Amino acid sequence: MLGVIGIAIPVMPQIPFFIMSLLFFSLVFPPIRRAIRRFLRRHPKLAGAYKKWRDKGRRKRQELIRKRKELARRLREER
Repeated sequence: MLGVIGIAIPVMPQIPFFIMSLLFFSLVFPPIRRAIRRFLRRHPKLAGAYKKWRDKGRRKRQELIRKRKELARRLREER
């Protein structure tokens, strides 16, 4: 039993980093992007979670951009 736990525990921390690296590489390399899209089409439950994660990140980026534009507009008005 301890042998099985010992095998599983060292591997577990690597998995999230491997998944994140695939997602980041998919931004740069079209073949990886296509492979991820194929995988998500085959696994619709994961596709839903991925879409939520992606949309949440998109909303955060858009909010950050909006705040920066608002700040730049205010700084221009103060001059």
